[in-house]
Amino acid sequence: MTVLRKVARPLLASMFVSGGFNAVRDPQRLVPAAVPVTDVLSSAVAPRTSLLPEDPERLVRLNGAVQLGAGLLLALGRAPRLASAALAATLVPTTLAAHRYWTVEDPEERAAQRIHFLKNASLFGGLLIAAADTHGKPSLAYRTRRAAAHASDAVTHRTHTAVDRVGDATGGAVDSVTGAVEAAAQASAVSPDRRPPSRLSRPDRLCATARTARPWDHSVTLAMKADRFATVRRIFSSRVSDSCSRAPIPASFLPRT
Repeated sequence: MTVLRKVARPLLASMFVSGGFNAVRDPQRLVPAAVPVTDVLSSAVAPRTSLLPEDPERLVRLNGAVQLGAGLLLALGRAPRLASAALAATLVPTTLAAHRYWTVEDPEERAAQRIHFLKNASLFGGLLIAAADTHGKPSLAYRTRRAAAHASDAVTHRTHTAVDRVGDATGGAVDSVTGAVEAAAQASAVSPDRRPPSRLSRPDRLCATARTARPWDHSVTLAMKADRFATVRRIFSSRVSDSCSRAPIPASFLPRT
């Protein structure tokens, strides 16, 4: 397809390059035929803009310059779509000015002008096809729609991400507040036996520890046994010392003199 385009574009542009060069060099020859069209253009466009000249000769030369420049661009493959669209735009007034076959009285001349009119209509169709040819690349409309779709998807994704982050942060805050409230409620409902060990005496602390300890916690069991043994020993020693101090000493235990 690349070779075909390189051959077809110069062939399509050849007539416009030749006709545009002749119109730029000698516009006086084409003015009589172009006057009906230039008068209509001047009356329709001149009140709206001052860029378009009102002189028929200047209009013919301007049309030829556009055909020459756009034809060269199309032949060289530079901006072919834009060049084809410009040539198609200049072909309409050229055809209406030079090949008005319906105004010709002579049948042979009318037939010849009809052929030229249809030839230019065929060229106009070929230029429209060349203007729509993207050379295997996506068209501007397709790229615009695709870019808009990508932008919409990106905005939707970012919106969903932001909503998810806000939801996660809100959920974490709610969980933290709920956990704090539950911990405060449990702390206010704790029994006296589960008070902190630092506020209890040693026997009470051992009892509270025994109630909350696991059955296999041998260190707690040994501590309780050692504490009970020391208590019993202390009580027994105090009672024995008291009874011994109050009882009389037998004579056999007294030393002999």
